[in-house]
This record gives sequence, structure tokens and C-alpha cells, in this order.
Amino acid sequence: MGYGVNTTLLDRLSYEHQGTSRYVRPDENIEYVVSSFYDKIGSPVLEEVALEFGQVHAEEIFPTPLPDLFAGNQLLVLGAASTGGELASTFRGLVNGEPIGYTFHEVHFQKEGERNPFRACGPRARFDLS
Repeated sequence: MGYGVNTTLLDRLSYEHQGTSRYVRPDENIEYVVSSFYDKIGSPVLEEVALEFGQVHAEEIFPTPLPDLFAGNQLLVLGAASTGGELASTFRGLVNGEPIGYTFHEVHFQKEGERNPFRACGPRARFDLS
């Protein structure tokens, strides 16, 4: 609460332990902030999230490990792939303790030399999934 908190430290701790952080300004209603936090964590969509790339060797994946997904949130995954083109990838996790997977057949992995909106392509192909 307040402006004197070390947000860098709290955000880092939250990230490293797959948590989330919320901050309350002095002029904010603490009840609203806390209830919105509980609304978020009370609606899990996918736990123990994993992303598989089939024949593609993927590295430099961020974030690692992938966080759990909650209703109303999105996940942006960045990394490097050994090949480019239209490939399939599978998003796996647990729903109510049961394993489930979603396969995306038209995921575009950038080929070396293709323009990348995040940074210039290096020696490996770059991809982004959102």
C-alpha cells in the first residue's frame, strides 16, 4: 500500500514464484483492489502450462516457467526456433486436475531474415505466440 513500496522487488518475487502483484495507492479503495485480486485467482483456466513445438527446437522461451492462466488474462510467449514457416504447436495444462491440450496448426514461426517487431532477427528464426 502507498507509494513507498519496492515494486521492482515485489514484481520480481511475484514473477519468480509464479505469483501476481497488486498495488494500492493511498487514494484507492483497498476493498476493490483485494476483491478484484480474489476474482482473478478464483477463476483458473489452465494450470501447469506447457507449450510443445513438435519438430521445432525452441529455446530462449520467455516467460519460463509459463504461468498459470486465469479468466480474463492473456499469455504472450516469446522465444527462438530452429526453423521457420507454418507449424503446429500444442498448448498443454491441467483443468480441474485433468490434463488437456490445444493444438494450433497455423502458428507462424519467422524465418531467419524476416522482419521481427520485437527485435532484429539474429542467427535463429524468431517467433511469437499470443
